[in-house]
Amino acid sequence: MLDAKKNPLLISILDAVDTLKNMEAQNKLPVDAIKNCRGLLTMLTNKVGFGVSVTQGYGLVIARLPNSPSGWSAPLPIKVDGFSVGAVMGYTEQHTLISLATDNDIQAFLKDKRAMKIGLDFGVSMGDKVDKNAAVNTQTAQTDAASGAKTRIYTLSKGMMVDVSMQGTSVEPDVEDIANCYGQHVSPGDILTGKVSAPREATLLYNQLKAWL
Repeated sequence: MLDAKKNPLLISILDAVDTLKNMEAQNKLPVDAIKNCRGLLTMLTNKVGFGVSVTQGYGLVIARLPNSPSGWSAPLPIKVDGFSVGAVMGYTEQHTLISLATDNDIQAFLKDKRAMKIGLDFGVSMGDKVDKNAAVNTQTAQTDAASGAKTRIYTLSKGMMVDVSMQGTSVEPDVEDIANCYGQHVSPGDILTGKVSAPREATLLYNQLKAWL
């Protein structure tokens, strides 16, 4: 069983479920994007700045595994950091869902690399989006050649900020949380390729996704 005090992954699972429910309540749930994706990334971040902005948070990644009982891999815990300079001002809390459309998007998390820039290491194009009233932003990028699916970002934002884009944001596996959840010698690749079992709490997320797929 995961401990919220020791395992940010538990908070990330609960936040992912809450984000999906909120998007459904607003009739903004990207069901088609979820159905066609190779994986999903969800994260909760706080962004604050005045000229210079700092973004910090945590989240998870799951990969599509058709042969697993849930249809998904165990969740990979991630940390989120960002730093940008420009016309930024204010504070916002962002709940973000990224539908990873291509195998390359998933492969980015299997490489021996710590920080991965959104838009560089996996294919999301950047664009400044203003979202002051918990509306949903969409940013699109690479298209999967087989399905035509696009990697997309959907963000629920709370707060007041001139710029709530993902520009300058990077994610990396949370090594400490991985060790606490799965064991010292488990790699991100082990998690996303089905070599380790998901924690029981992940069933909450799988069941939420199953209701729409």
